[in-house]
Amino acid sequence: PILAFDENFNPRHIVVTYECRSSDDNNVIAGIRPTFELADSLMVSATAVIQDEGEHNYSLVGVDLAGHLYKDLFIETEYAHSEKFIVGSGDAFRFKLMGRHDRMLRWNAYYRDIDESFFNPSFSGGKTELGSRKIGGDLEWRIGMGWSLLSNGYGHRYAQRDEKKGYFDVKGRYRSGSLDGSLGIAHASFSDTRSGSASSGLLVAAGGYGSEDTKAELQLDKNVTGDEVPDYPDRIQAKLTQKIWKYLNGVLSYEYRSSSRSGSRHLTQLGIESRISENLSAYSRYRMEGAMSGERSQAMIGLKNRFRLSPGLTSTFSVEKLSTVSGHDLEDFTAFVTEWLFTPPGRDYKLKGGYEIRLEKERTKHLFGFAVLKRLSETWAGLVKVDAWLSDEDTRMDQSKNAGRLGFSYRPGHGPLTVLSMLKGVYEKNSPAHPFGVDKALTFMTEANYHLNDRWELEGKVVGRWVENTFRLLTVSSSSYMYQAQLIRMFGKAWDVSVAARVVQQIETETLRYGGGIEVGRIIREHVWVGAGYDFGGHRDALAEVNEFTQNGFHIGVKLKFDEKLLGYFNGSSGD
Repeated sequence: PILAFDENFNPRHIVVTYECRSSDDNNVIAGIRPTFELADSLMVSATAVIQDEGEHNYSLVGVDLAGHLYKDLFIETEYAHSEKFIVGSGDAFRFKLMGRHDRMLRWNAYYRDIDESFFNPSFSGGKTELGSRKIGGDLEWRIGMGWSLLSNGYGHRYAQRDEKKGYFDVKGRYRSGSLDGSLGIAHASFSDTRSGSASSGLLVAAGGYGSEDTKAELQLDKNVTGDEVPDYPDRIQAKLTQKIWKYLNGVLSYEYRSSSRSGSRHLTQLGIESRISENLSAYSRYRMEGAMSGERSQAMIGLKNRFRLSPGLTSTFSVEKLSTVSGHDLEDFTAFVTEWLFTPPGRDYKLKGGYEIRLEKERTKHLFGFAVLKRLSETWAGLVKVDAWLSDEDTRMDQSKNAGRLGFSYRPGHGPLTVLSMLKGVYEKNSPAHPFGVDKALTFMTEANYHLNDRWELEGKVVGRWVENTFRLLTVSSSSYMYQAQLIRMFGKAWDVSVAARVVQQIETETLRYGGGIEVGRIIREHVWVGAGYDFGGHRDALAEVNEFTQNGFHIGVKLKFDEKLLGYFNGSSGD
């Protein structure tokens, strides 16, 4: 689970990306990136990405160079070209030089040019920097005795909206022990066809103090000449962190912005952060935004404790509360969460459970979970897992979702046969995607692997799924079954070749989907397998022959095997 809000009261969200498959033509996304070493410290790489989008494809190709040019001179440069339907073709170029001399002087200079029609989904500036050119650099010169000279500047031009931005500053900085301060001047400029042009001179200053118990920061930006430029209003920022007790810190931050364009804004945050012990932490924060006008004020407090009740029993308890003092209070909530894990030493079972209640203004949410893992014998093990979620609504219909799993495994130490089975049931009422409805699903799966000898393996899988959806007085049900078989031939300790066949049958619609293929793979390291193969398949529909089709093509794949050792790394353990 994640906290609902971060330290600045911004809501956190979990985003899920998924892919749907239909009877339409399948599209392919492929890419390659080779890297070559030109010298001991100079590398050149190429990138090519092709995305099949039916009649109109997308492609991206590029080349980049990075490394040492000379003793203290570094380079980073890249060029890319994209082609996409409707958007068109576009180029992007970046060049950057970096240098350092005797640890006293550090500098970098860069140039970036991006066409308006350049398209790269992974480009972080894809929404703000297309159709622009930017040139800039940074300089740090350590004069000595704690003194240094800093400079930063850039010029940015947007061809699409005929807009120009510029900034340049020069600052002197002094650092000695716990003290850190800087003072300088800056010049900012802005122009476009709609607002005209403006430029301003600023006084920029910053100071800081840091010790084992106290940390303080102060920053001041003040327009002293010319007209105010967007992005550079008068601003004061201050932050103080004070150790109140051995594991208790107090945090106070304040920001004030004054702008002739957007008015004045205040943001104040007061909080306490505590790490009482290795397993106990607590925090509280109070935030006021636009406090002079009472625009919004919120307070949050949280506590999380992990403790050991006995040699085999650990538990975690946390509480979090968000309250709006002024402004809209629809986000307010109080949440209590408890989790526990029981693993008795020398026993062959494990218990895990948890409960969360979240009190909101218009609803109360409950989440309950329970799981037990039991070794039934030397070869058999069983798993029971239950999850239940309920949203008790005040202004609309209640929502609920329940799921249960029952699993068994048969894994003899040296026997040729391994069997895994699972039964899963889901019941959901008034889901956000299906209000006034009831959804039920039951899935059964059995998978077996049999070692014929040291070189040959035979795998089989049977899956059955029954679904029933009810909306008011209308009920629709369906059932599907899948049968799959695979024969594997191993070569040496790493290579294998397999032949597979599968059939998926839908009873009510009398459809049959079939497929199979051949695959070659290799274990590149422990628990990691990569391979490629050729597939064929098709679809038959007894009620509508127009939906029938066949398809074939190549594929590549990766398989990972998760065990207790691997999962231990995610929990911060050594994996032993």
